[in-house]
Amino acid sequence: MNKYIEQIYKNRKFNENKALQFGFKKNGDYFCFNKEILDGQFLIGLKIYNNNQIYADVIEISTGEPYTLFLVDNAVGEFVGKIRMEYEKFLKEVSKECFDDNIYKSETSKKVIKFIKDKYKDDLEFLWEKSSSAIVRRKDNKKWYAVFQIVSKRKIGIESYEIVELLGLRASANLIPDLIDNKFIFKGFHMNKKNWISICLDGSVNENSIFKMIDESYDLAKISK
Repeated sequence: MNKYIEQIYKNRKFNENKALQFGFKKNGDYFCFNKEILDGQFLIGLKIYNNNQIYADVIEISTGEPYTLFLVDNAVGEFVGKIRMEYEKFLKEVSKECFDDNIYKSETSKKVIKFIKDKYKDDLEFLWEKSSSAIVRRKDNKKWYAVFQIVSKRKIGIESYEIVELLGLRASANLIPDLIDNKFIFKGFHMNKKNWISICLDGSVNENSIFKMIDESYDLAKISK
């Protein structure tokens, strides 16, 4: 797997249905798609296997031979640059159209994301480049009602270097003291601690309880200033 594939498909998960709609063909244990570039001089052959292994070769159509010079860092020149640009552009297009975000990997995180998507039709938004943090907001007033984060437990007051996925939610100020246990539910991490809480998404908090708190956060976002 080359550096372009590693960078573009990091934390991305292949979606077979989206890929088939895009035009991929299933061939045994992999999906394939070919795209001609530079007026038909070259062809990008992309294969995506069931284990999320991805291979993308550039073939010179006139010879049928692989063209790999563009993968060499110190290879320069206008022609090599065009190949490199078309290759990267195509991989990014496939990533956008045929893959889903896969940053949050805990089972609880996946269920929470699905709950939000199914009930409110809202998606995670990654507002900060090179950050794993994501927000979810209402469509009507654009107010945030959920924040997903990945942090070391030490940052939330637990003596451990273990990484944990957090869900930040709005909560009524008068109820927050009763919700906080500083084991699984904390004052909002990097949020207004008077109006936000953070929940560990490691299975320690009942999913139905989390869903109820999401509903409350969604409602609070409507009336927030």
